[in-house]
Amino acid sequence: MPMNSRVVFFLLLPLFGAPCATTPRPTDGTGADAGAGVDAGVVAWDAGTIAATCYPWVAAQSGAGISVPPGQGANQRASLLDAGGGLRAVEGSYYAMWFPASWAGAPTRRVLVALHGTSGYPEAEWNGWQRYLEPRSWGFIGVSYYQAQDGGSYDDDVTIYRHITQAFDEVNAYCNLAPAQISLLGFSRGSAMSYPVSYLDADGGRRLFTGVIANSGAWPPPDGGVEPLYPTLAGIKDRNETSAYAGVKFWMYCGDADDDHGWAMCWEMDNARSWLMTYGATVQPIYRGFDGGHGSLVEQPDAAVTGLKYLETLK
Repeated sequence: MPMNSRVVFFLLLPLFGAPCATTPRPTDGTGADAGAGVDAGVVAWDAGTIAATCYPWVAAQSGAGISVPPGQGANQRASLLDAGGGLRAVEGSYYAMWFPASWAGAPTRRVLVALHGTSGYPEAEWNGWQRYLEPRSWGFIGVSYYQAQDGGSYDDDVTIYRHITQAFDEVNAYCNLAPAQISLLGFSRGSAMSYPVSYLDADGGRRLFTGVIANSGAWPPPDGGVEPLYPTLAGIKDRNETSAYAGVKFWMYCGDADDDHGWAMCWEMDNARSWLMTYGATVQPIYRGFDGGHGSLVEQPDAAVTGLKYLETLK
């Protein structure tokens, strides 16, 4: 796929800490076992139970043995861990997680699942979004899908979705994510991957996501009249699956000065918006960041908050 060398396509998973044997095992509120996270006894999930089980478990996931990202990665990882976040390995990759102090008692608990960009990592996504998530009582799970140790390869959509569901199940056992509203965020390459990943979730998947933020990434212009779609998306088009994204809701962003991929990013996102709507998605008008470059969404508070507010309207 022809790409500018600076392309950063965006999207956003185990070190088990043995729980105390005397900690009660929460339920989903109906009495059903919520998972193997905590032992001995059954109690209802309430704010106190979540605070007692979730925060200590998350903070205990130190990420020992997980490679430190380059550049600012070491500082960003340290900031995440210092803020009570944690890291867990999954199938040669890992995920990062963090929940603000207000999350356990929030009237509606929400979690943003983030997919980073090219050569990116979850800690960078948390670093960009934490200032917006904390005052709104949102939790965060960021999934790494870049395999630097394999020469810079990337996981495919099926693997990414499997890692997301594994992360959900592991965290759910201690933090009761099942009744929470889970939204997907992708930046650049991660944005491009949010389209097949959200399709897998909606089409026979777990239906975890109430909404999707696609931030500055889709696919290049047609090459010789052929649109270079990701294989999962090409399959949707070949089958003319016009209800593929039925019930899937997108909010999209582009910076109007972003030409990081070698062409106008807002053209790229306009094209993706039309394509998604053709195959059944509900897509808000694209938020165009004034004079925004690549990665400018988290630098524009009005835009970032507008995206979160939209997700908060969804059920």
